Amino acid sequence: MVSQRKFAKMIGRSHSYVNKLVRNGVIPTHNGKIIPDEAIEAIEEHKDPSRDAQRLANESRRKEPDLFAPEMRPQKSIADLSPEEKRDYEKRLQDEKKKIELLKEEAKSAGVELGDFDEMLGTMNLNQARTISEIFNAKIKEVTYKKEIGELVPVKQVEKEAYEAARIVRDNFLSLPERVSSVLIGKSKDEIKGILHHEIIQILENLSWA
Repeated sequence: MVSQRKFAKMIGRSHSYVNKLVRNGVIPTHNGKIIPDEAIEAIEEHKDPSRDAQRLANESRRKEPDLFAPEMRPQKSIADLSPEEKRDYEKRLQDEKKKIELLKEEAKSAGVELGDFDEMLGTMNLNQARTISEIFNAKIKEVTYKKEIGELVPVKQVEKEAYEAARIVRDNFLSLPERVSSVLIGKSKDEIKGILHHEIIQILENLSWA
């Protein structure tokens, strides 16, 4: 067993990150100590599936350096690339832009709101295109996951259900006079009040079960 600080160092994260997971009950402790294997398994189980895309993208950037990234070519700009390097760069850039267009269509069909990057598409570089692809993909994953667990409901569905509920209330109240008029004849004020109250309660209860 190890301390929180030592475990944080083992997994390459900050002590505050580990401490937060301990306080939130994600990482179990034993007399204040952590069992590394147990803690790592707990962290993996706790990860939010909606953030998988962004997490994988971040890990990919850390593990696989981009040969075209500025830090990888400090003395050579895109303009200084050889013809073959330029062709490769342009191909990768166009592929990334196509990916963005496909993600936009996927987002539209899934009802996901994305930022408007259309004006940037013509001038963005490869790293910018990759970043936007990662943002779009992560957003789609997040919204799709929330829909699956019931946190989000499509706007069209809400509008349809609200319209149906309003129609039920309207129809029931419009038919109320015809339903109770004959029953109210000869009744006292209190009896009329009671009958109308009962009918209104019935309408509202029927709505709650609709």
